[in-house]
Amino acid sequence: MVRIGIERDSGGLVRGFSIRGHADAATHGTDIVCAAISALSQTAILGLERRLGIQCGVVAGTGTLTCRLPAGLEETMAVRAQDLLETMCLGLGAVVATYPQRAVLADTAVGAHRRGPARAPRSAREGGERPAREGGTPRLQIAHSARGTRGGDEGDGSGVDV
Repeated sequence: MVRIGIERDSGGLVRGFSIRGHADAATHGTDIVCAAISALSQTAILGLERRLGIQCGVVAGTGTLTCRLPAGLEETMAVRAQDLLETMCLGLGAVVATYPQRAVLADTAVGAHRRGPARAPRSAREGGERPAREGGTPRLQIAHSARGTRGGDEGDGSGVDV
């Protein structure tokens, strides 16, 4: 099981996240649950570091990934970082909702250990249009191709396998 932890400050802002474990939904290199979680988390880190220029505290290993935002970010940059991280949280929540037997999400902002999205979508929180699916979480559809992935199914060691 993949355990995802979202760490927030007292104001509800994401300060970091951690991912540990394996989904064991398929053999190494073909596990779409691990691939989805890895892609979402690594893309968030790439966006923070390469797009926004924020040097995060990242620790990666086999089956583990942690990321911490640095303290004292300028306000505009902090807002942009939150947009990236909240988007990641929505994606991770959708994966967990689709594969609850393979992944679990804990969000310290609400202090609850649950299977589902980290937060309700902004439109639902603000009284806007309701999401299409009951419960506030869009159903994630992941297409799997029998052709494998570019670069081989075993991975090339360039990413973190969680």
